Amino acid sequence: MVCCHGDADIRHTPWGDHILDGWRRDISSASQDQLECGGSGSSDGNSGSDADDQVTISGTAEAPGGVVAYFREPGLLEIVSGYLISPVAAAITGLEPITGATVELIRIDNDGNQIGEVLATTVTSITGDYVLTLPEGTDLSGDLIVRITGAGDTELRAQVVDQEVDISPVTEFVLQKFIAQGSDLDHLTTTSVVKLRGQVEEFDLTADPGADLSDMLVALEQETGEFVDSQIDIIDTTGGDAAGLVGDYRSSGLNISLHDDDGQYGIGTFAADTWISAFSLEDGGAGVVELTWEGEEGAWANLSGSDLAPQNNSLNYYVDIDDDTEEVEGLLTADGLLAVESEFEEEIDGDFAWRWPPTLFRLQRVQDRALFILQAEEAGVRYQSVDTDNNGEKDALDPDEREGDEVGRSIEVFARKPVNMTEADLVGSFGRIYFGVTLNSNGQAEVETETNKLEFDGAGGLDYGLASKRMLSRQSNGAVEYDDTQSEGPYSGIPVVVSSTGDVESIAGEQTDGYINDTYDFFAFASSEGEDGSQGSFSAAYGVKLPVDNAPSVNGRQYRVFFMGLAFSGTAIDLSNLRFNNMLTFSSETVGALTARSSTVSKASLSSSVEVENTDEFSLDASISVSGDGSTTMTLDDDPSTLMFNGYMNADGDLGIFVTTYGEEGQDPEELGLAILVEVDSVQ
Repeated sequence: MVCCHGDADIRHTPWGDHILDGWRRDISSASQDQLECGGSGSSDGNSGSDADDQVTISGTAEAPGGVVAYFREPGLLEIVSGYLISPVAAAITGLEPITGATVELIRIDNDGNQIGEVLATTVTSITGDYVLTLPEGTDLSGDLIVRITGAGDTELRAQVVDQEVDISPVTEFVLQKFIAQGSDLDHLTTTSVVKLRGQVEEFDLTADPGADLSDMLVALEQETGEFVDSQIDIIDTTGGDAAGLVGDYRSSGLNISLHDDDGQYGIGTFAADTWISAFSLEDGGAGVVELTWEGEEGAWANLSGSDLAPQNNSLNYYVDIDDDTEEVEGLLTADGLLAVESEFEEEIDGDFAWRWPPTLFRLQRVQDRALFILQAEEAGVRYQSVDTDNNGEKDALDPDEREGDEVGRSIEVFARKPVNMTEADLVGSFGRIYFGVTLNSNGQAEVETETNKLEFDGAGGLDYGLASKRMLSRQSNGAVEYDDTQSEGPYSGIPVVVSSTGDVESIAGEQTDGYINDTYDFFAFASSEGEDGSQGSFSAAYGVKLPVDNAPSVNGRQYRVFFMGLAFSGTAIDLSNLRFNNMLTFSSETVGALTARSSTVSKASLSSSVEVENTDEFSLDASISVSGDGSTTMTLDDDPSTLMFNGYMNADGDLGIFVTTYGEEGQDPEELGLAILVEVDSVQ
């Protein structure tokens, strides 16, 4: 599908304590620099020379093989990679000094074109080092460039925002990204540029001895492109007003991940987990938000082994309650994104250790509500751990003992709690969607979706409508089955108990894990059940309050699509998602188009290596039908296959929840998925 498509424990979810441990960066100070930048980078205190002082810049120039040249056309390159993140220390390695090269100092415009004459020149030494004196009156800024030109006019450049300026594929890559994103180069600050370059360098990448610069740039795009794009989006925006978002929140999430063993042992892992967290949000001023994470309840399971020997598979299921408190900071942008960063992180846990590259989590606000949607993409490398001080406790990661890759995708929903909620606040018709995953020790895996309507009477009662159910199951022998049925029911007068802060405590006398938002028009549930050694089931369910008789308009509106799909084909497992910067735009009440990029995490079998494929941007035609009660169907044409959405638009038309199927017409679906549409702005 063009648009959608381990053997160690993993509990690395976007909002839990395991990743909060890595959120140590002071984003508030960095964000303040971004918000206050005023041109020429002078807000960082790095002004140019005056009549009495001469300012010099210096650094080292490096490239694959020490040569600045494209040996092949980048468009013809195959991205051949036996790794997700290479098994070396956290840095770009394998580069060699560029010796005897002319370094030119120039200004460029926002398109990367040279402005005026060369301002100064120097030559690199035998070790690739250079020193260059700035002309009087030359300020350090994002549009001041040092450049080395190689064969075929190939350029290797770096932005002069500091007096220590190395020149490498990383600096060229970051500059190209700023240009591609339309950034105002002379308004970029030292903090933003240096920080981003450092983050890219923290990704594990090795320059192959036989590689050229084009190989290196392609590898950088493959491994870090989405992260760099997201960082530049934040750098280029101004801060929003967080005052109206202050309060206590809950979040719930569902994560699916695939792990491998780098072909060492012939086993792999298919894992899932779900969680509900509590946190508070405070306004830090100038777009900064202060988040206090106050605990989490979660469960997770991993199916480990091989499809060739399912009798030897194992299923671990765990439930965890964490009451620790953690404080982090984020940046709220003017266009409704709440961004929270994680640093490069190493985690030690018993015999294993992990490396997680830096990640920017972007929570999309739903219009004027205190409601956010997050889709996270995470990848890490698992290593053996070692005892460095011989005290009998393993305390460090061994970079020479790589154990495998771990890649996960998740969707998480954040909603502010109500205050003094009563039964009368929960009233009216809601559309409900459900997405669940089950793992069994015999190697069987299932994905199930449901849609139905609920009617709350405002007096603690619920009518539960018939649910349309779809299930896709996979066996270790490669047999895949699809089933399309309806649930039992309908049921009337089901008692619902909701607390004053919106916790859905029980339904029909059974304890539940769900919550209502503070405008009483959205709910979320996360559930799990299982038995260690046997089975683990995990699900997420969402509901939106529906319109009464009048279909919400979609004409002239555009939406960001949060999508996660799970496909089975024989023994193969594909986990798909859309990248963050996608857009679904409607030109009428029935016709639209999706412009997006996608990512697919794949394993040919349970024990196979994890492969990740990220697509270039594509466009699919969309047709949509929204009824007066909010029931909605939408199809995206991916000839010869179709991605179909079934679900509901809310009364305002700014939020939609869906389950999805993907496959060829007349055939059983090969993929079931979950999708949430959030309006981002209006098309004029």
